[in-house]
Amino acid sequence: MVDLNSTIFIQMIGFLVLLFTLNIILYKPVLKVIRERKQVVDELITKANELKKESEEKESSYDMKLTEAEENAKLEYNKKIQEAVKQKDEMVTQETTEARKQIEQQKNEVFEALDKEMDATKEHSLELSDKIYQQLVA
Repeated sequence: MVDLNSTIFIQMIGFLVLLFTLNIILYKPVLKVIRERKQVVDELITKANELKKESEEKESSYDMKLTEAEENAKLEYNKKIQEAVKQKDEMVTQETTEARKQIEQQKNEVFEALDKEMDATKEHSLELSDKIYQQLVA
């Protein structure tokens, strides 16, 4: 059998005092630190999630701006190509017109020179035929 004497009650009182003292000195401060750390960690997780969401939004915005810039660059490139083709066509048309004018001018000069030579040849032919005729008749 168990003998209940005064030492058991003293040990129980000592144990209760120890529990009370440990509760005040150790348990409550440790719980307080744990709660504070949990709160800090929760705040950091919330902030990290907000920053992640913000970075995703910025990345999405960046991608949209990049796509828009690429499209604008393609449009500008095509516009420049069209302008260059138009300028080339205008230059070719202008040079063709100028070449035709020069050809027509040279053609007219050749015909004028040919007409002069034909007139000179006719005059010379008439002179020769007159001389021949005079020598034959005389």
